[in-house]
Amino acid sequence: MLPCFQLLRIGGGRGGDLYTFHPPSKSGCTYRLGCRADLCDVALRPQQEPGLISGVHAELHAELQGDDWRVSLEDHSSQGTLVNNVRLPRGHRLELSDGDLLTFGPQGQAGTSSSSEFYFMFQQVRVKPQDFAAITVPRSKGEAGGGFQPMLPPQGAPQRPLSTLSSAPKATLILNSIGSLSKLQAQPLTFSRGGGRPQGL
Repeated sequence: MLPCFQLLRIGGGRGGDLYTFHPPSKSGCTYRLGCRADLCDVALRPQQEPGLISGVHAELHAELQGDDWRVSLEDHSSQGTLVNNVRLPRGHRLELSDGDLLTFGPQGQAGTSSSSEFYFMFQQVRVKPQDFAAITVPRSKGEAGGGFQPMLPPQGAPQRPLSTLSSAPKATLILNSIGSLSKLQAQPLTFSRGGGRPQGL
């Protein structure tokens, strides 16, 4: 069983979205969350009030500690990030515990985090190695092959453009409902000159 961590969306009428993270190396990495998909690993696109989520709203920092990932949350937003209904000071980093409740943006109209559009539960989990073959892996922007790629390496690590990375297994991201893993495998596509639909090889 491989250690991973998850964000389970439980608010805003969109409950069930599940993001599962498995950093690509034991040195850890940083994941960005926000409304700018070109800068963030997890895009948070508000359906109600677009200004509530910043371009880079927050970061998750993952470091391997023993057999599990030590994960901390850092706020970079103008509208705020809450952990267990307590606002995190901007630029402050807080270590997360299993079961913590995270709110990106202000509390909902009812004055509670549970009514917020981006209300998540943080979970520490373990995934069987064979399940990784069934994980849906989104394509990284600027990369020829598929593979979810964290935007930031750990502090002090050399940075490389995404286009130079190999096709080795990358960090993974699940966008599924609870209790299910997609069985779809990433496949290259071919395009006909006649403008037809792309077909899998």
